[in-house]
Amino acid sequence: MLEKRNITKEDIFLKARILSEGVRVKVKKPPKRGATFRPFVLDGCDLVAMPLPNPYSRLELVIDGEDVTISDMGKIMSLGKLEVRRSWLDEIMSNGKPAEIVYRNSASSTSIFNIIMTFRCYNYDSGQGCRYCGLFAYPKNKAPSVSIAHHITRLQVEMAVIAAKKGWRGTLSITGGALPPVQRDQMVDKIEMVMTQLN
Repeated sequence: MLEKRNITKEDIFLKARILSEGVRVKVKKPPKRGATFRPFVLDGCDLVAMPLPNPYSRLELVIDGEDVTISDMGKIMSLGKLEVRRSWLDEIMSNGKPAEIVYRNSASSTSIFNIIMTFRCYNYDSGQGCRYCGLFAYPKNKAPSVSIAHHITRLQVEMAVIAAKKGWRGTLSITGGALPPVQRDQMVDKIEMVMTQLN
């Protein structure tokens, strides 16, 4: 690993390109532990980027074990390492499964945890959904029942508590689609349920 240095504008520009253009991902050798597709840290600084796949991007990300190489049409832009796997991902939750399963299914990142309160969106269902929203744009027949949705929310909060107790520091994002007008007073109850479990 290189000696630590300040984050440069080139580092920031490269991260912005990775997030906006995406990358073509090539796996020479998967890492020994943890998910192959996860955030990586640029060599020499602590800038973390999440590779977003795009098969048409000029940028290519090659994963070779724990090592990462980012290149633009063959020119190496930066080297890096896959982010260290967090120990709390192996913690067993109340459902008997590791926290990693809930983490993967929550659309969370290493710095932001999503706690999803509602899995439907009234605006989307009524044909007035946000143009770029993909999180709640499921066909009605695929939405989980209310009891299952509450169970998933409780597991996401439990995951966040486990991670925080193991040293995770980041942002909790309490999200959810818009409720129908007659149910909107329930939103406060849902937020209070999450806050109670966090305490």
